[in-house]
Amino acid sequence: MNNSQKEIYLPDSQVFRLLSSALRQIFRFDWAAWKNLTGEEQRKVEEESIDLFERWEKGTGELLPRIQSALLSIIGHESNVLLLYFRETFDELNRLELELAHSVSSF
Repeated sequence: MNNSQKEIYLPDSQVFRLLSSALRQIFRFDWAAWKNLTGEEQRKVEEESIDLFERWEKGTGELLPRIQSALLSIIGHESNVLLLYFRETFDELNRLELELAHSVSSF
């Protein structure tokens, strides 16, 4: 192999499938609006959010589940919440995106 050629490593097909369909969404959390909610309204939003994420995270039970998501806090950016989703297909990601859009609009 000469200097201009590099060896290409392809991961295990299951890992590759896991990483082949990914979606990221970035949001700004409206703290002022959150603080204006009553305690009961905040708990309702929390419960609905937890239910939504738990439904999304029901995995296959395999060593490398094909259903994974992450909720991250962003520091030093105008947005402050990052959602990452990894699924087997883009259709599944589209379903999540639409479901989240519908749930956010109901708050």
